[in-house]
Amino acid sequence: SNMLVPFIAVHVGAGYHNRDDRKSLRILCEAACQQAMELLINGQTCSEAVARAIAVFEDSHLTNAGRGSNLTLTGTVECDASLMDGRGGFGAVGATEGIAHPIEVALRLKQSGERGPLPLGRIPPLLLVGQGARLWAGQQGLALCDPDLLITDRAKEVYLDHKARLDAVTQQRTSRSMADMGPAGPIEQKACEPFAA
Repeated sequence: SNMLVPFIAVHVGAGYHNRDDRKSLRILCEAACQQAMELLINGQTCSEAVARAIAVFEDSHLTNAGRGSNLTLTGTVECDASLMDGRGGFGAVGATEGIAHPIEVALRLKQSGERGPLPLGRIPPLLLVGQGARLWAGQQGLALCDPDLLITDRAKEVYLDHKARLDAVTQQRTSRSMADMGPAGPIEQKACEPFAA
């Protein structure tokens, strides 16, 4: 009678979600919960179950995680993921490119930290970013991918629209700044002489 019953709850992230996607998002949430629950029922850890649920989102073009993420100012996908448990275990990655499931790298970092020091007493990393995260993930046998495969048509369309609007505002501000300088153009800056002591 004191048996704990596992419970899984997920959400697809903050921000705006297209109303037309509501049914698909509910189905996605159900799939994430079902896959996570299967792991718990089969004796896997809570952290493994959480990572599995998030990986379902990372595979979906509907969420801002993994495939289909919002693009950076340079038009690439960079993902962050972190995982923490109630006992203080932690692992995280940031600004990753070309990693199919950043949450799996965070999970593996957490697990690595729980095993204790590395050879020669080195402390295992808890947080890796950018190319360091990608290199470590590859060394661990985790799934890497061509970064372009994470860019969906929908994300590219939104990016191009937002970039065009941003470029237009930048151009307007530049034009105004040039007009404010008057006919003489920009003020010439002269090097300052150091103060004499």
